[in-house]
Amino acid sequence: MMIYRFVYWLLLPLLLLGLSACLIRPSLKQVGLYKPGDSSEYIEVVGYHAYLADGYDGLLILDISNPITPTKVGVYKRPEYVMQVTVSRDYVYLADKGLGQLWIVDISDPSRPKEVGFFEQPGPGFYVAVPAPYAYFVTGQEGVRILDISDPTTPKEVGFYKMGRRIDLIAVVDSYAYICGQTEISDQVEVLDISNPTKPVLVGTVENVGACFDMTVGDRYLYLAGGGTLLIIDVSDPTQPKVVGSYDPLWMPMGVAVDRHYAYLADLYAVRVIDISDPTEPREVFSQKMNQAAAVAVADGYVYIVDKHDGLFIFEVFQ
Repeated sequence: MMIYRFVYWLLLPLLLLGLSACLIRPSLKQVGLYKPGDSSEYIEVVGYHAYLADGYDGLLILDISNPITPTKVGVYKRPEYVMQVTVSRDYVYLADKGLGQLWIVDISDPSRPKEVGFFEQPGPGFYVAVPAPYAYFVTGQEGVRILDISDPTTPKEVGFYKMGRRIDLIAVVDSYAYICGQTEISDQVEVLDISNPTKPVLVGTVENVGACFDMTVGDRYLYLAGGGTLLIIDVSDPTQPKVVGSYDPLWMPMGVAVDRHYAYLADLYAVRVIDISDPTEPREVFSQKMNQAAAVAVADGYVYIVDKHDGLFIFEVFQ
């Protein structure tokens, strides 16, 4: 009898811990809303500011120090369609869908953003990743152009990589770049060794991943939104990337952001919270209807959802 009691008291804390993990699930409560002028496509949150790719209205900078009442503090307009933004230090990098240009804007004073440099190439510009002092500019069928931006006023191309028919997305972590696009065979993710940015080398591939809408890379996993699925890819060995889990939401995941054990999806007509504590068995723990969710960011206990029709929604995370 004594040994049973010993085992009981030994296992009880573990059982309670597991039960708590099941019961404590995050939920989202809307606390703020901002309606920009045009159809926003993308968002990045850094500190107390949100940076929106606001279509034909260019770059929109919001003060979100009070998430309940986000306020516009700066605007930078371009003649064409700004599709995506990336912030690095005191600069924001804008991918221009129409002209195929990369615009570099000084945001050291967010209320007065000013252009300091640009890079132009044939074809549209879709996406840019900026682990300074380099920028990786995705230009669709033209490939990825690697730019030296140590002097932001005069970016210079130092490397190039072309993937089959088209490249849509890129994420850069340490000495590796992860690109998603289309070859003659399938949509796939390729891993490039960029330890020498002038000569990127293909080291790993995952085929048949479906469409590429958004992706983010954590310590060990790559999360890819697209093709009606959230794919979780183990990239702990960049030379042997492999799909370990997937989640099929109701609609079409357009954006993904990850914070600790949860992935937040902009799933077109809904925002969804996915428990990814077990990457092989992701499961939905919360959802809320949206009109047309296009992008998502998460920072400091808040989730930011860009709805192309209704504006920027700010949700507080409750657990």
